[in-house]
Amino acid sequence: MKQISRLSFIFTFIFLLINHLSAQINRCATVEHINEENRINPLYKEQLRVAKEQAKSWEDAHTGEGSRVVIRIPVVFHVMHNGEAIGTKPNVNDAQIISQIDQLNKDFRKTNSDTNLVPAVWKSLASDCEIEFCLASTDPSGNPTIGINRINMGTGTWSDTRKPTTIWDRSKYLNIWVAEIGGGTLGYATLPGGGATNDGVVISPDYFGVGGTSVSPYNKGRTGTHEVGHWLGLEHIWGDDGTACTGSDGVTDTPNQAGQNFGCPTFPKTDACSGTSPGVMFMNYMDYTNDGCMYMFTAGQKAKMVSVLNTSRASIKTSTGCGAIATIAVSGTVIDASSSMPVANAKVLFKGASDIEVTTNGSGAFTANVVAGSYDVYAGKWGYMINQFITGALYTTATSGITIPIQNGRYYDDYTLNYNWTTASTATAGAWLRNIPIGATNGGANTQTDADVTSDYTDKCFITGNGTVGGAAGAADVDGGTVTLTSPSFDLSSAANPYIKCFVWFYNGGGTGTINDNAKIKLSNGITTVEAKNIVFTGVENNWAYTIIHLSDFLTLTSEMNFILEASDIGTGHLVEAGIDQFEIVDSFGVSINDPIDNSILVYPNPTKDIVNIQINNSNYDLHSIQIVSALGEIVYTNEFINTQNTNTIAINTDMWQSGVYFIKYTNTLKASKTIRFVKY
Repeated sequence: MKQISRLSFIFTFIFLLINHLSAQINRCATVEHINEENRINPLYKEQLRVAKEQAKSWEDAHTGEGSRVVIRIPVVFHVMHNGEAIGTKPNVNDAQIISQIDQLNKDFRKTNSDTNLVPAVWKSLASDCEIEFCLASTDPSGNPTIGINRINMGTGTWSDTRKPTTIWDRSKYLNIWVAEIGGGTLGYATLPGGGATNDGVVISPDYFGVGGTSVSPYNKGRTGTHEVGHWLGLEHIWGDDGTACTGSDGVTDTPNQAGQNFGCPTFPKTDACSGTSPGVMFMNYMDYTNDGCMYMFTAGQKAKMVSVLNTSRASIKTSTGCGAIATIAVSGTVIDASSSMPVANAKVLFKGASDIEVTTNGSGAFTANVVAGSYDVYAGKWGYMINQFITGALYTTATSGITIPIQNGRYYDDYTLNYNWTTASTATAGAWLRNIPIGATNGGANTQTDADVTSDYTDKCFITGNGTVGGAAGAADVDGGTVTLTSPSFDLSSAANPYIKCFVWFYNGGGTGTINDNAKIKLSNGITTVEAKNIVFTGVENNWAYTIIHLSDFLTLTSEMNFILEASDIGTGHLVEAGIDQFEIVDSFGVSINDPIDNSILVYPNPTKDIVNIQINNSNYDLHSIQIVSALGEIVYTNEFINTQNTNTIAINTDMWQSGVYFIKYTNTLKASKTIRFVKY
């Protein structure tokens, strides 16, 4: 009992401490600054009202127009300091400033890495706002600039009175001041319609950008995203009515909410205004949660911001402040990890501020011309394992001499890179495409997946068509024929006992009458094509289903093999959707980790980037023991449990483990044991 009491005391203390710290933080002071402007300027409230009405009229007149041209906004950062060295707070360095621009672009273009965390019920609302930001390349006089304006205040302190003497023309630039605000305030912004001499965003260096002087849990650049949302006309998601349920943010697709949320709530979270699941949208950028727990704008919020950029802030659309998009040359070589020989025709992807994929030449060399910013870099080739070479690398000047090794003898494709799978179609819609999936539902059922298999790299897969956010379920499904996806050729002439492993999605439903459509997996050895699996929808296939195929069960292995996936709309009036992700060929006597012949225990995905699943398919043995050991003999995981169902799956997060080989030692009540090897990369 003493131990329980001590733990209870500790948890109570931590809870009180967190609440005390939250009380010392003012996540956003925009409302306070609006109130102050109202106090000193009797016309201010009317100015905001007029701007809001103009935006609302424009939005109503353009409802349903869909995608528009991406709007680019030049940004100037005014770094307010007192003579500190660059990199010493508050005089943040260039890399931290670029990281803030990067995060704005990721969040407003829905390329942020955590967009996959949006709950399924709101996936269709999470939107690419089609708004981008650049560091200004010309100043108001037309002179070249890097968009960073460092201002030494001497011994002075920050106040809004410094804005008029430092601001650049607000009709051409978004002004962001980085300044020691004080009082625990993270940032604040001016709304559309206000005065021209103080317009813009202010952010404390403690909560600005990613890394550098920024402090957890507000160190992922989301204070900037939140405040720029205000600058573009968005209000706090709860409507700033305290805890009442009568206020509104003026957006129809954000749930009613009783006040702000702090920290990292668990979904679903309900309150007095939204008392039933899914509850409140605490992961919205316009709430007050931690940076790592906000990751979406809605379609309604996008419409509101676009309407502002076509009314009170329309002049910025014609600004020449961004100038031409300058690129930086990054060059290097892709080599075979075993032989160190150059690899011709390999793919290299720079994913970040801009997504650029290049192909190596005959000497394995590549050059990518990228926009300045941070990137995750991947390399691979069909027949090699993909390598996530580096994450978050900052490129601001020309870089050369990069050497990226990739592992030979691995047919693996999670569709991060374009290995040129071929497509064919006799259907009128729903052709196969490699893309980030946009989910669709029909009668509460997921017809099209809203996310790829999350255990692999990036967020692309092959899917049959891709609709629009919030669009009809049948807008891009397979209609009136068959769509065919064929892999590049693979050589299995010397393989001992190969298997194909992949995740497949299939949905068939809607309409009237008995559903009669299917998806088929076929195999070809260059001479014969056979059907390996016929997938008929039974109500559960509209999930990523782990699929294993033993190739030699179907045909003779040759040097010219192909995998084929077909989805067919045979009749009329039914929805047909399919997908495939994380395709791999393994040899059970070579690099194969799973042993599908004895499927009482399966391990997947293998290799894994983060989550490894251990699936036990046997209810006869009550007690099960799992121990995971590294190649150095270190025990990194143990678990003992009683199996209570036919299939029991344990998901283990390996994200913090070192890359390398690990061994799963499994034992059951009868002391039957099995050791399975898997790779963490």
